Amino acid sequence: MQNSSNITVDFVDLTDASNRAAELIAAKQFDFLIIVGYLENERNYEMVKLFQNTHKYSVVAFYALCTEHIVALCMKHRIEYLYDRTDPFDGLLIYMAVAYETQQDIKSFDIKAAQEKREQQEQTKQLEKPAGFLAALWRLFK
Repeated sequence: MQNSSNITVDFVDLTDASNRAAELIAAKQFDFLIIVGYLENERNYEMVKLFQNTHKYSVVAFYALCTEHIVALCMKHRIEYLYDRTDPFDGLLIYMAVAYETQQDIKSFDIKAAQEKREQQEQTKQLEKPAGFLAALWRLFK
């Protein structure tokens, strides 16, 4: 499907049965799991957890009417993205593209390299600090 923002979306499958959803999640790597509307059966949220566990840097999003109840469900099931269904559909695609880029940035972030860089910066700051009164005197008479 092509929209006015030049974002291409390939729909792989739609399902309303949790056993079919589990098969799809296990069979392929997906970039998105979009929950459309409120899921009355709490058991269906097990698919969200399964998806989150097997597709770590993919996006799980709710496309529903933004109510307090839906927000509470998002918090309970760690669904980070929520798009109000009353907003334009093109906006959903752009929102999902930004969410995907965010997840990819998180995926590529190297915590060890960041820690080493921070330690190196701290060491550099320590070297730049004057060693106190004796160092100041030394510089004066040097």
